[in-house]
Amino acid sequence: MFKEGIYVVSESLGLLLVFIMALSIFFGLNYFGIKYTRQSKRKRLWAGIISILISPIIFLGSLGFTLLFDEGGFGAGFIAVLLTSGFVLNSIIIMFSAFFMPSKS
Repeated sequence: MFKEGIYVVSESLGLLLVFIMALSIFFGLNYFGIKYTRQSKRKRLWAGIISILISPIIFLGSLGFTLLFDEGGFGAGFIAVLLTSGFVLNSIIIMFSAFFMPSKS
């Protein structure tokens, strides 16, 4: 749909695009975090720390994109907090998995 020369996306399609973006970042971080840190506890611990440090960027990005479709802000804030809590929980799991890796003898 065109509105004053700008292509307008429906709310449901916009939120679907936000979720697809968030899931692709989530799976990308998991893939690279696990692939490149297979045998090293130190690298896996740093991967968890770096992904926790990335979580505010995820929060602000998802909040900014969802505010385009929700002018009130409550739904956008809820979605941003929900996505960010998933990233933080994933980061904590990656960090704790470093402690349970078998040590090299």
